[in-house]
Amino acid sequence: MTKKTNNGEHVPPKNLFEGRGPEYKLNRKKIPACYECNNKYSSTDEEFRNLIGVINKYPELSMLMEKAAKSMNMGAAKKDRVINDEVENFKGVKFDINEIKKFHIKNFKGVFYIQYGYPIPENYRILVDIREGEVTPTQLKIISYAKDNFTWKYSGHLDIFSYIIQPFRPGTKLDGKDIVAKKDEKYFVCLLRYNKSHTALVCADTKKQDNKT
Repeated sequence: MTKKTNNGEHVPPKNLFEGRGPEYKLNRKKIPACYECNNKYSSTDEEFRNLIGVINKYPELSMLMEKAAKSMNMGAAKKDRVINDEVENFKGVKFDINEIKKFHIKNFKGVFYIQYGYPIPENYRILVDIREGEVTPTQLKIISYAKDNFTWKYSGHLDIFSYIIQPFRPGTKLDGKDIVAKKDEKYFVCLLRYNKSHTALVCADTKKQDNKT
């Protein structure tokens, strides 16, 4: 890209900073992006902003909740989202899990570029795990590896968006410093934490995709 074609993309998107003062937007990280890529994720960003607004438990994030309520109250979108199970006596709203995963993959690619200075190669498969409930032994091993050995970094503000991204090398003696990634690195692990309300585990490997994975 040239200076004219590089629109730039902030990681994370600005809608996660709704209602926050300018001190929360300092040092927001920005990566190269063409015009098309910079604009095609608007609906994806909105879907995740709505999710954060709904699950929010913090008074200081009330603006996110208001924005989410307004967005999901519009026309057909409201009808499609409503969950009203009279048998189970449950009411709620639903979200597009594919859009949520797309959001995390986009931000994973962003922090990868921020960390290493180049895009993640296309031969990597990116996997997102955002299941609620009990953590499996494998998940716990990966999460502990990241949290116990490395420091959270952030873009904008630690309360808004923080991340850990490192090569995954279990059994290696670590000193808390960033691992220098090799060109043939097999695995990367990444934790993405948003607005103190939601954390996603994103992993990347070089295994070939097939119909069984």
